[in-house]
Amino acid sequence: MSKVVPRPDAAYVMGYMGLDAAAYPETEVQSALDTATAEIESLCVVDPYEAPLREATCRRAQAILTARGAPLGQLDGGAFGFSAMIRYDPEIGKMLAHYLRGNFA
Repeated sequence: MSKVVPRPDAAYVMGYMGLDAAAYPETEVQSALDTATAEIESLCVVDPYEAPLREATCRRAQAILTARGAPLGQLDGGAFGFSAMIRYDPEIGKMLAHYLRGNFA
């Protein structure tokens, strides 16, 4: 088992992302954090709240924030072909695997 840790707040997520306070308004960071937390809590057993859950929550919040400015859809890569946006982060899946509801591992 991992170490029990406190849940992240907006300031923690900003530090996790390596950004200063001017990079995003705190309300945007908190909104992304709330969304990430709700997603993970709907999928996983979060009691006790351990380090992999915090890492996955921060990573998901970061993905939400950075996706806000990204165009949606496919991009024509010219000679390199088409590239599609990634919808699933396998690292988050690995972090949450032990905590998924219905997992009896």
